[in-house]
Amino acid sequence: MSHQAPNRGFTLIEMLVALMLLSMVMLGLSAALRGFAQTESRIDNRIVRGETIRTLDGFLREIMGWVSSSRLPGQEGKKPRVALIGGQNELAWMGGMPARHGVGGLFYLRLGVERRESGSALVLRYSPLRGKPEAMPDWAAAEAIDLAEGVEGLQFQYLGEGEDGWLSEWSEADKLPSHIRLSVQGLGGAFPDLVVGVAEGSAETTAGGIVIGGGG
Repeated sequence: MSHQAPNRGFTLIEMLVALMLLSMVMLGLSAALRGFAQTESRIDNRIVRGETIRTLDGFLREIMGWVSSSRLPGQEGKKPRVALIGGQNELAWMGGMPARHGVGGLFYLRLGVERRESGSALVLRYSPLRGKPEAMPDWAAAEAIDLAEGVEGLQFQYLGEGEDGWLSEWSEADKLPSHIRLSVQGLGGAFPDLVVGVAEGSAETTAGGIVIGGGG
């Protein structure tokens, strides 16, 4: 006559140990998933930032690279001056908007940094030219496009034709700089210095994709 050993269930201690091991496994999986999600989020953020910087770089090269040959009226009896006034922290000029924006004609333009509720931003102010060129407009009343948030400051430098050294301001009334260099502070230090060659043209010409005659 054979005897079978009685079936023995799990003891309380064994159950607790099993639950503890299961919780440790689940905790490890949860941490791994969080790590994957954070890594993916960082990669996505870098991709978005890279695309933003490339788009901004192309836009600035396009819009800063063409200045109207029209002259602004001189102040206090002075003779007319070129349509560009270059400061250390902002740039104002008369130019065109990129063709993809579907607008035509000449505009007074200004690049600078302005405060916003969420911080500071790189802002393009623009006002259409109506009739003959006049002095630069009241920029506070001009339309504004926020090009990039998180820009803390700008530094412009100007190079004259045939010159060796860069200038912190451009006050020449008779000629334009041959190149403009722009340094952007902020954006995580990811925006490289931008050097743009300056071309001058009449309202009938089109340069660098700029719309001058009309939209379309």
